[in-house]
Amino acid sequence: MTVDNTSFSANRTTGNGAGVFVASNGTIDFTDAVLSGNIAEGSGGAIDNTGTVTLADSRVVDNQAGQDGGGIRTSRSVTLTDTTVSGNQAGQDGGGIHSGGAGTTTITLSTISGNTAGRDGGGVFNTDAAVATVDQTTIRDNTAGTGGGGVVHRSTGSFTVTASTISGNTAGQNGGGLLNGGAMTLLNSTVSGNRVTPSDDPNSPPSAGGGLFNEDGTLTVMLSTITANVADIGGGIRNKSSSMPVNLGNTIVAGNTARDSDPDLSAADQTQLVSLGHNLIGDNTGADIAFPEGDPNANADIVGTDADPKDPLLGPLSDNGGPTWTHALLFGSPARDAGNNVGVPAADQRGFGRIFDGDGDGLAIVDIGAFESGFVVNSFADAADVNPGDNVSADADGRSTLRAAIMEANARPGDDSILLGPGTYTLTLAGPGEDAGATGDLDITDLTGNLTIIGAGPETTVIQINGTDRVFHVLSGAELILRGVTIRGGTAVRGGGLLNEGGLTLENVVVDQNAADFG
Repeated sequence: MTVDNTSFSANRTTGNGAGVFVASNGTIDFTDAVLSGNIAEGSGGAIDNTGTVTLADSRVVDNQAGQDGGGIRTSRSVTLTDTTVSGNQAGQDGGGIHSGGAGTTTITLSTISGNTAGRDGGGVFNTDAAVATVDQTTIRDNTAGTGGGGVVHRSTGSFTVTASTISGNTAGQNGGGLLNGGAMTLLNSTVSGNRVTPSDDPNSPPSAGGGLFNEDGTLTVMLSTITANVADIGGGIRNKSSSMPVNLGNTIVAGNTARDSDPDLSAADQTQLVSLGHNLIGDNTGADIAFPEGDPNANADIVGTDADPKDPLLGPLSDNGGPTWTHALLFGSPARDAGNNVGVPAADQRGFGRIFDGDGDGLAIVDIGAFESGFVVNSFADAADVNPGDNVSADADGRSTLRAAIMEANARPGDDSILLGPGTYTLTLAGPGEDAGATGDLDITDLTGNLTIIGAGPETTVIQINGTDRVFHVLSGAELILRGVTIRGGTAVRGGGLLNEGGLTLENVVVDQNAADFG
């Protein structure tokens, strides 16, 4: 059965599946569908599925279930692509989605947000033998009364999260972002700004695991960023199990907060905190045996202490390219080029290429965390790249200019990013009318991907030219994304600050003191 551009709204049932019930031999494909305001006294406010359901470019919003699955309950196969599950409520588990039985849940390029569960799994609850895969998806601002504000996984099946962001979720007891009771893997993902509410009962255990809580399973976190999460203990990660490990590799766990103790990592038994190497741990209080202080230590981990915490120098959670938000590595971050290249996927969370020479020293080493920094500019001078296409923007003395970084990005296929620290970058090489970027304005020519340039903010990062040419020229077919900079001092017949003949996106950008005869 195919359902296209159709709405299921304000339906009610005393049983399950107020909007749609799918029998065990049934198949429904939804496209551009809206399921909203449906109320089931049982489970599955919008959909109760025992067959096969796909949703593409659809919305499951503001539905309610007295029991499980405020938006969707499924025990078989459900696939979501470019779909929003938002504002749903469940009296028990799975505010957005409840997956059980031997079902398979696949969520891609979607948003699970603002859902509420009375008990566990504000966004997604996975149980029994169900298998779940979440890819390039945002799970944010969900709430659970007890555990797992974003996700709960208590299944003998697996739960895999890749290239996704879990942020702003809240739980009443444990696991503000995610609670794991099975086999869970996070790869190239961000867990940020989740929290567990404080325990007001002095006879109750403290709330734990602001980002992730491992209650009785195996949790493996690779190439991910865990930051800005809050709990009573284990603001970043808490491992309750004394027999099941939390494995960390190439991952940032820093900048989290604990009201009582152990801000970044906490464990009932430190032998079940396992370093796979090349992690950045801000404060090892509560994890000093598993992650001894060092820069780096014997496991190639960069580890700080309560007295001397390590700052990964992360930007705010924001749109740095790709389908999900990330924390960029700011200029000087110790996470840059500090990872392990073995087994690393081809792209970071955003889809930008991995194993990049981010510090311009001629050695391509993966960054720690979910974000792979691109070309790094460490010089305010103006000089062209010596050999565009060799993936090295630095000169023999290690100096990398903005112009050289752009020339390298133009020569590389695919998306690229350039990070600018505070300061004024002045273009001095004369050559108006030249479109290779070696002189005059900064020409954006790559037709195979976007170039993203990220500054520290328009108040502190200025790109200027002293009236000899415009500042930027985006040629036909190329695309430039500018964030956090000021464009100043350009002069041209057309487009004094910027001439766009391709694609141009400006975010938190100031364009001032430029001049042109036409525009």
